[in-house]
Amino acid sequence: MCERCCNITTSIPYVVCGCHAMRHRCTASGKTWGASLVGVGIASAAFHGSYGSFREWGRRMDFWTISAASNLMTRALFPCVPASVTAAGMLATPFKPFLVSFVNSTAMELKFLAAARRNPKLRGPQRLHAVCCLLGLGAFALEDWKPDLPLVHSAWHLLSSTAVATINHLLADVEEEERCKQARNAQQRPQLVLQMQPLLP
Repeated sequence: MCERCCNITTSIPYVVCGCHAMRHRCTASGKTWGASLVGVGIASAAFHGSYGSFREWGRRMDFWTISAASNLMTRALFPCVPASVTAAGMLATPFKPFLVSFVNSTAMELKFLAAARRNPKLRGPQRLHAVCCLLGLGAFALEDWKPDLPLVHSAWHLLSSTAVATINHLLADVEEEERCKQARNAQQRPQLVLQMQPLLP
């Protein structure tokens, strides 16, 4: 019972991360990702608090919300990705949630690493993210090997939510890049009009 309560309590940081993203992200896709994290936290708490026949459905909902959130994360991190790719990921979620989450997470990890090499401000968050991911994988493997060990899953929740929180730094960098791109396009538009004027009758 104590471990169940700990698992429910350590689901709350996902909700906190989601609320933070909804407040601080500038794009609709970033805010939508934040809302999906709130869903992840609620689904996790519901699963760990469930009993009987509902527990299996609670587990599935937990997996599905994580997979859906990973799709929305990719949508926010890669603004140029066609909406059809996100839709395909969503459609695959009920059937292959682990595969969808793995593909999206791998894309995010590579982007975070590349962005940290380019932007020194991201190196601290990226290192924290990498450490939490590695420790989280260790906790996940330990839980699989010794399922009776107490509080391992709660520790995984905390490591995972910390890693998720650092993605906000990457999203802020992506949003800044988009703003710079829009500003450059706005500056180039009047120049293009001036260049075309001699060609007009």
